[in-house]
Amino acid sequence: MKRTTSTSTYDVPDYKPPVAKEHKVPVSKAPAEANKAWVADPVAPSARLEDDGRRKAPEMKFLYLVSGCMTVLVIWGIVREVSYRFPLVLYGGGGGSLSVQDPPPENKPTVQVTAANVATITFKDDPITSRAGRKDARRFLEKYPYSLGSKISDWDKQRQDFAEDSAVTGLPKKSGIFLVSGQQPTSCSNAMGDHYYLKFLKNRVDYCRLHGIRNHLYNMADIDEGVNRVWAKLPVLRTLMLEHPDVEWFLWIDSDALITNMNYEVPLRRYKNHNFVIHGIKDLVYGKKQWSGVTTGAFLIRNCQWSLDFLEAWAVMADKKYEEKWGTFLSDHLTERPRNQPAEDQSAAVYTLANEPTKWSSKVYLEKADDMSRFWKQVDFSKLRDDPSLPKAFVTHFAGCQSCTGGATNASIAVCQAGMEKAFNFADNQVLARYGYLHSDLTSAPYKADCVTTHSSATVICELEIPGFKRATAIKEIDKEPFSEYW
Repeated sequence: MKRTTSTSTYDVPDYKPPVAKEHKVPVSKAPAEANKAWVADPVAPSARLEDDGRRKAPEMKFLYLVSGCMTVLVIWGIVREVSYRFPLVLYGGGGGSLSVQDPPPENKPTVQVTAANVATITFKDDPITSRAGRKDARRFLEKYPYSLGSKISDWDKQRQDFAEDSAVTGLPKKSGIFLVSGQQPTSCSNAMGDHYYLKFLKNRVDYCRLHGIRNHLYNMADIDEGVNRVWAKLPVLRTLMLEHPDVEWFLWIDSDALITNMNYEVPLRRYKNHNFVIHGIKDLVYGKKQWSGVTTGAFLIRNCQWSLDFLEAWAVMADKKYEEKWGTFLSDHLTERPRNQPAEDQSAAVYTLANEPTKWSSKVYLEKADDMSRFWKQVDFSKLRDDPSLPKAFVTHFAGCQSCTGGATNASIAVCQAGMEKAFNFADNQVLARYGYLHSDLTSAPYKADCVTTHSSATVICELEIPGFKRATAIKEIDKEPFSEYW
């Protein structure tokens, strides 16, 4: 076949167009015209496939995008978790500290940093005697502290504004002391633990009722799970300070401490120039840096800006994730502290005071007299009952006794419970004497004493001559106090 153009003539092969094959599709129950259209149209199937591809392409791109994002998030989460769990190793095996993310150039680790040996990394320089070691410890303190909350810098002004507003509304400007103690969120593992826990609670309530003091029992279930129970007092006190700007002083008493001098009046006038009052010895804290230089079972703290800053500095070691590392740190920096003991509030208080004495010491009152707090093994309540000239401690601390869990760290549970029973009855006698009852000995139940009774809700009910106690005097008019607001 020849084909002619405008310029030339050339031969082309015969061209036969392809014959479209008939596509056989199953006949549906649709009308016959529609079935014929599907069969007769050779382009419809391919067009339908192209249309399906165009519809599925965006869906596949979206799935690829989501999968990629999820992969990135998973990898980022793993890296973040590893860096969070192993941010640094403090005194792993040879008395050094290390920031895994940013090790100091002058203190290169002696071994390669890997996940397998991260717990055994050491430094060549001693962290206590070398300047580089002390600098690294300070960086640890600054980079990984535990915070009690957002920074507050004008608390004194806020309290002053509250006092001025209270003067307008007629509310009391300030109230003296607020007694605070902790309450565990669950029952004890044994019945005797709950029994003595209830007795200790009654002891606090009796003291507050006799002295007109507000009392607060804080449930530890509300405490951040990131801190151990021994640190719970710090976030509790900070919370109560902010909730009660009218309160001037907070008196903290541990749950394992008992008030054994029910006549004790807190000498606030003695502490008027101080913000933190705690039982301790100056030389042991600032000189020897001894971990037992203070006793944190009972202390007074003023509601002010200084106290908020001090609590924040005190709590930097409270993070439960690093309590073992902080414990090693404290044992290396404080004298006579046992090794392998997790960080706790008492050692942290000594370290905070001794590390920055110029910042804190001027407002800290170390009460060295035994009338503030005393260890329970150092007290003979039978002698105190028989000899009124002997001084009685305001608080007796049963440290080491774990009656609620059924164990004890440094004494048998039977010895602990016997000591608790005597201490409670010793204090209870001072309350019952006003109402004509007493314990004949420190292990017996109270009984009615023979004496002349003059009934009055605000005066003496019964005068008793009990060795070791004051002669019964007029009771404060406690019936007029709005206790329903505080209990």
